[in-house]
Parts: sequence; structure tokens; C-alpha cells
Amino acid sequence: MKIDDYNELKKEHQINTRNLSKEMRDIVLKLKAIDRKNQIEDKALVEIFQKFSEFDTSDKRYLVNLIPPVDIDYQTGSLSLGLNQAFSKILSKKSNRKNNKKNEFH
Repeated sequence: MKIDDYNELKKEHQINTRNLSKEMRDIVLKLKAIDRKNQIEDKALVEIFQKFSEFDTSDKRYLVNLIPPVDIDYQTGSLSLGLNQAFSKILSKKSNRKNNKKNEFH
């Protein structure tokens, strides 16, 4: 291999390496931004249920109606809850991230 060919290949490799490094940094920044957004959304959803006792009666009733009981096993005391379609979409977005695609809580 001639020295000129080697130098050209080396220069091309360095350019490609720099471009790939920049792309990798951009991807890492985007992933961190997505994680921050998801943490904020998760925190907001948890806060809704943590502040449940502070809601007035009509707000409590509205929230409870989003999660009606579907199946009650009186022998074991287990309860399956269904989800309002809109509420289900909100929760399924979060559970899809965790590979849990069920629309019921047990």
C-alpha cells in the first residue's frame, strides 16, 4: 500500500470516527431527555394517587370510575380492575415501556 493511500484511508477513518462519536453523543443526550420526561410523567401519575385523599368527593368518584372492578373472587379476596379506555391508553404507554401490555391490574 502506498503512503498516500494509507494517509487517505486514515483520514477517512478519522472523519468517520468523529461523525460516529458525535452521533453517539446525540443519541445519549436524546435518551437522557426521554428518561427525564418519563420520570416526570411517572411522578405525575403517582402524585395523582398519593393526593387522592385531598380530592373532593366528585373528583374521587370520577377517578374511581376510571378503574371499575371487573372480577371479584370472594373466596380469595382478589380483585381485578378494568380500565377506562382513555385511562388504559395512558397506562399502557407506561407499561409498554416495561414490556407489560396488560390492561388489567390484579
